[in-house]
Amino acid sequence: MEIKESLEKIIKTLKTDYENQWKKINQINTSIKLSLTLSLNSQNYDLIKKFEKELSNLDLVSNYYIDNFSSLVTIYKIIYNGTPDKFIQEIENNGLKLDTSFGIWRIR
Repeated sequence: MEIKESLEKIIKTLKTDYENQWKKINQINTSIKLSLTLSLNSQNYDLIKKFEKELSNLDLVSNYYIDNFSSLVTIYKIIYNGTPDKFIQEIENNGLKLDTSFGIWRIR
């Protein structure tokens, strides 16, 4: 019986440690107000629709709007409450390709 109690105590301790580590890694700092500028091809309506749907579903996007548009490109301003790496990861996990090699990031 002592072995079982000892194992249960170890498991409970490990569970608590793992939960604390997970919380530390995934901590959200909502005071971060990262301003992002992205462009999309204005002629690709399906891509624009998908992009706006994904932005609406992201918890850390506090606001977004179209800053500028022409027949070639649509420029979005996004206020994101996280890190650039987290934004990139979330966008790419949702099937969008993001090119960050320019000052204004591009969705392809």
